[in-house]
Amino acid sequence: MIIQRLTELIDAREESLSNFEAALTESNSIAAGIEEKARAEAEKTLATARAAVCSQQEQIGVIEREIVSLENEYILYNRLTGNDPVAVTINSGVTPADAPGPGQTAAITGTGPDEAGKSLYTIKLVSFLNARHFVSFGQKAGPVHAHSWQIQIEIKVPSLNPELVAFTSIFNSVKQVLQTYENTVLNQIPPFNKIQPTTENMALYFFNRLEDVLAGGGFGLGKLTVWETPTRGIEVTSRYIKFDEMDEKEFKEADSTDPEREIAATEEEPAHVAIEENSGWQTEAASGQIPKSQNTGSVARRKYRPVYYLAGICIIALVAFGAYYNILFSPADRHYPWGVDTWGHLYKAEFLYQEVLKGNYYPQFTEYWYNGGQPFRYWAPLPYYLLAALRAATGDIFVAGNLYLFICALIGGLFWLLFAGKMGLWQSVMAGVIWVVWIDNVRVAFSEGNLPRVLATALLPLVFIVFLNVLENKKGRTGILALVGLIHLIVLCHAMIAAIYCLCLMMFSLFLGVFRGCRMRDCLRGLIILTAGVATAAWWLLPSLKGGITGLDAEAMKNAIQFIPSQISLDPTYRFSNRETFYWGTSLLLSLFVTFITWRGKPSWARSLALCGVILMLITFPLFRLLYIIMPLSHLLWPLRFSTFAAMAMVASCLTFDSPEMRLRLIKFALPVRVLTFGLFLVLLVDCLFSVPLLINTRASSLDLLQIAERIKSASGWRVATIDLSMLGSTPSFLFSESAGREQVFGWAWQGAVTSGNIMLLNTGLEQQYYPFLFRSCVNLGATDLIVKDDVVRDPRAFSNAARQAGYRQRAVFTGISLWHGYDRPYLVAKKNICLVVGKYAGNIALQFPGVEMGVSPYIEDYSPETLAEYPMVIYSGAQWRSKAKAEKIVAEYAASGGRVYIELAGMPLNVLAKQPEFLGVYGEAVNLEGRLKISGRMGNIQLQSFSSSISTWKSYVPMGLDDVEMEFKYYGNSAPVYGYKKVGASKVWFLGGSIPYHALLTGDLAAVGLLGDILGLKPDYNVSGIIQLLSYRTTASGYVMTGHADKNTEVIVPVAFMDGIKVFVDGKPWDVQNFENLLQINLPAGTHEITISLYKTPVYYWGAAMSVGSLGFVLVMVMVIHLYRRKTNEAAG
Repeated sequence: MIIQRLTELIDAREESLSNFEAALTESNSIAAGIEEKARAEAEKTLATARAAVCSQQEQIGVIEREIVSLENEYILYNRLTGNDPVAVTINSGVTPADAPGPGQTAAITGTGPDEAGKSLYTIKLVSFLNARHFVSFGQKAGPVHAHSWQIQIEIKVPSLNPELVAFTSIFNSVKQVLQTYENTVLNQIPPFNKIQPTTENMALYFFNRLEDVLAGGGFGLGKLTVWETPTRGIEVTSRYIKFDEMDEKEFKEADSTDPEREIAATEEEPAHVAIEENSGWQTEAASGQIPKSQNTGSVARRKYRPVYYLAGICIIALVAFGAYYNILFSPADRHYPWGVDTWGHLYKAEFLYQEVLKGNYYPQFTEYWYNGGQPFRYWAPLPYYLLAALRAATGDIFVAGNLYLFICALIGGLFWLLFAGKMGLWQSVMAGVIWVVWIDNVRVAFSEGNLPRVLATALLPLVFIVFLNVLENKKGRTGILALVGLIHLIVLCHAMIAAIYCLCLMMFSLFLGVFRGCRMRDCLRGLIILTAGVATAAWWLLPSLKGGITGLDAEAMKNAIQFIPSQISLDPTYRFSNRETFYWGTSLLLSLFVTFITWRGKPSWARSLALCGVILMLITFPLFRLLYIIMPLSHLLWPLRFSTFAAMAMVASCLTFDSPEMRLRLIKFALPVRVLTFGLFLVLLVDCLFSVPLLINTRASSLDLLQIAERIKSASGWRVATIDLSMLGSTPSFLFSESAGREQVFGWAWQGAVTSGNIMLLNTGLEQQYYPFLFRSCVNLGATDLIVKDDVVRDPRAFSNAARQAGYRQRAVFTGISLWHGYDRPYLVAKKNICLVVGKYAGNIALQFPGVEMGVSPYIEDYSPETLAEYPMVIYSGAQWRSKAKAEKIVAEYAASGGRVYIELAGMPLNVLAKQPEFLGVYGEAVNLEGRLKISGRMGNIQLQSFSSSISTWKSYVPMGLDDVEMEFKYYGNSAPVYGYKKVGASKVWFLGGSIPYHALLTGDLAAVGLLGDILGLKPDYNVSGIIQLLSYRTTASGYVMTGHADKNTEVIVPVAFMDGIKVFVDGKPWDVQNFENLLQINLPAGTHEITISLYKTPVYYWGAAMSVGSLGFVLVMVMVIHLYRRKTNEAAG
């Protein structure tokens, strides 16, 4: 039984074991299946992760960062058994009691006895470091990513001085250590350009630095904790000796001088630097590439040996010498410029040179141009002083001008060498070569002949690099002072160009801030410095802003702004048919293409420049005209003048690449970058070289103009007026004043003249064939001789008749040019008060009826009843007012006194609610007129011509609310008044409608002119009212002295410009002077009198000087504050 029982038990046991083995086998099978499935899932997940890593660099960056951090923590954990100074603090989701909270705080702990005998208590400070870095892992660089590290510091206060708790001093010391790394890529800043900027290394390095800084103040550093996240930090409690043992040179950029590497300025990857400890822990330096989408800094380049700079200087100088050889060594009879403005600028330089020889070092007056003016008020003086100095050295103003162009081109190219630290030396040499012969630079110098702008162009590379250094907080006080000084110089070269440069620099700084190349506060500092630089030049700038181009009608200037279609400005062949045309350079399109396809291989400043260049190019196209002209100051800042900065921006950006570790894979190595850079250089250079022979040359002087100058020099006369619509260029402005010694009605650069409005209307009269007005203007301006280019006179017979009525006779005829002479001596013009025209359209009336006088102000209130009483008739055409009630009262009083009043509502201010012009109860109803206007009324039936074939419809106003209508036309079956009156009290005030004055002016329709003449009672002819020839006449350094005789008391027009600060003395007594169409008007008593006219400084000069002194003081204070702050910071740091 027992044996049987045992047998059963054994069988049961075996069966149980068999079942167990079967279950185990099944379990293993299931486990294997699960494992296989898990492995497949894992591989699938890994493949998906790898695909995501390839497409999303940010995600892989996070993963790699976590891997690196965990491995480093594991290594550190294993090293805790030794005497390692590093302790890893890992918090399980809850911030420890002593962990830093948000914000910067300070706490004092440990107020009990000093057990160690070294410190009484501990100060805790918390600060933050916002920066970016990347970490290498397995020879591969991770992506750049941002951190906001929280740094907690425990500072031991010595027991010997327990009352000393200098929180500010301690905090400034900490700030001094950390601010170097704020908002940077740590891998680019020593020592993290040689060691990995892991949180561990940062904690170790910052402990050493802070301990040194605090020791200078008598404090000890107890503990430093760097929190990478709220739950993970690195704590350091003692100094890391290995960092102290490292040679200081290892924390600086290598100063390699291998010429094979300089073409790309760091073509090879930096060497690996390892830091070993007893435990064998190693940290490799970053050697991978930073994805350019994350690159925010300006990469520092190596220093170059002087011999390479000397080689660059020689290359640029040789190119400049070769390009400008033709003008440097031109024959004596062919060394004259052909540019539009060149002769005018050379005349001012020659005038300055002669005045300096007389001891007048800053002449404020010249009688030779524009009836007297200030030669350096509109055009800034600095270029003329440089030209005068060259004139003194060469003895010939034309040789001086050619040498000036060469010098400006050369120094402009050499200034590009300052970009070597940003671009690389050889790239900067290439850019300098391009700048010497750049197409638009050469066109401006030789075709436009804008010599002041040439000097401003030469200074642009220097201005930009200094501005960039200021934004990057380099050069400190020196950079700020240099930038202020350079902006001051640019203003004194060309005010408009200075404004354009400042706008472009601010746009660049904003883009640089967007690309994180600088901080917004750096942009603000840059704006302040630019503004201060402009303000320091207020001694000259402020007076120049009053009058001149700023006084011209903004709308008229906007209509005259030039925009060049892309099919012209980007056509490389168009320049061969018209060498003076503006040409961007097709090569720039290629450079932009290369810039954008290598976008991620560009530093932030190069990207910012590229965007600036594109925007500045676009605004020169007609497509963007409507957008541009609505911008503030668009009438002063002409779009084509932005081309200089745009070209500089695009050339610099296309030739600049990041250092190799910052580039994309395709351009990581030296050879592709060299080939691409040199290829771009060749394309740009070849494009320029096609324009060099077209533009860089001189010519012989005009024989006809020389003969005319000799003719008028030998004849009697006073002033010369050149009637040529500027087709003869600025040559007459030089020859007739410098060679013939004659004063001129014109001159050059009319925008800066007080009589600029007179000049514009005179030319309009010539173009529209209103010859009586042309000669009326010439007589009033004192022109005794007229030089007429025959082909600008479209009706020679009418021109001759009008000339004879004004007292001019033809004296000589040259090739296409005729000489007309009027009077033999200087004179005054007796004035007749026939009619006064007030308003912005006064010129439209005066052109057709030259006997009227144009009011100098468009505002009704500016004319007192006493002034109006001198005229039997007043016409208001486009008049303005500041107070409508006051204006209506003045007009009503004048009408009540017997004066005849005509009002044209067009151009008057609109009623705010009705959006219509309204005056004296009469409002203008807007109508759109088409075809030929048929007018009927008491003067008969008149049919006017159409405006023109190009103007099918024009907008007009008809006066409504009249008491009586004398002329009208039908408008959609209704009567539309053209002429009628409104009773104001017992007087009639007449109103005009239908834009009849403008229609008559534009079309020259005899019916319209006759109708207007009949209504106004005016004639289209001009007869000289009376000429009083002067008995004596001479000029002084500040004005004129003349003697004249009048048979009776006479209102006379003195043909001298009504300049600000001008004063008149008659027989030594101060005399009242009025403004007659920008000329002087005085009441000359009967008898013989000496008239003295002198120019004095106005208050605006003193305001300008005060602003310059104040701005300079502000700059010096700012520099001093920065200096003191940095010195205090350094002292606090020990």
